[in-house]
Amino acid sequence: MSTPISSLSAPERAWQWWQAAWALFLQSPIIFMFLGFCYFAFCLLIFLLTREGGWIFALLLYSFGQPFFRAFLFRYIRAVHQPEERAPFRLSATQKKSLLWQILWRARYQLPGLWRFSLHLNIYCRLSAGQAKTLIRMGIIGFAVFLLSVALDLLLRQAGGIHAGAVLLLSLLWWMAFWCAPQLAVWGHHSAAKSLLFSFLTAWFNWRPVFYAMLLFAAFTLFAMTAGTFVIMLVMPVLQGWLFMALLCIFCLPIVVMMYFCLIYRMYLDFFPFPAHVSEHV
Repeated sequence: MSTPISSLSAPERAWQWWQAAWALFLQSPIIFMFLGFCYFAFCLLIFLLTREGGWIFALLLYSFGQPFFRAFLFRYIRAVHQPEERAPFRLSATQKKSLLWQILWRARYQLPGLWRFSLHLNIYCRLSAGQAKTLIRMGIIGFAVFLLSVALDLLLRQAGGIHAGAVLLLSLLWWMAFWCAPQLAVWGHHSAAKSLLFSFLTAWFNWRPVFYAMLLFAAFTLFAMTAGTFVIMLVMPVLQGWLFMALLCIFCLPIVVMMYFCLIYRMYLDFFPFPAHVSEHV
């Protein structure tokens, strides 16, 4: 009989989260890596926009893109974890008239996982009007926080203060408020303010296991990047510079990114378990 997770110490609880997250990742590794690469490409786009001087547009894209992207990612993770709650896919009236869609529909169980995933994209991306409005409000709050962070950084730079510490502290507080807020908004049907508040309080009152979980994630990131560097140098020793870094990012960062989201999902599930009677399609 397994030990209830609430009776474990903080390191044991974090380790159990990590084991569950790794097992979840192994259920659909190819698609998880594909989603991790898409998220990495999204963050790379934000970085390039910032480098080119379009930091306002980059902040807007990041602030409003993050809640929706995370809602989509966690819906797919939940579909992998609890396939019995996965919404059935049905062809629309327009798709039924398409010969290509009919062929794909009849071959859906023979298709590779990535193709089957693409068929269900409309399910994972589907949001009600209320959920979409809540995520938009969450993006507005996030944009205000990022603007405050930029303003604080500029003021402290002019005053000669320790601007890095203040910005890092504000970033940490925002992470505590945001780490499970999209899930609370979509699955818990809370408002944007309540979702951010409940997320912050959950991280605050459970800071020890959350801290150990993030330490495990940092150790895994270091191990993955080191192992990836070693493998690439062993297989293709002639690679150098940007090509080497590109291969490292393509093969290692998607795993790291999706392991982070799988870990966040398992943490969320421990604090806010789904009711047994839940019937809402993911």
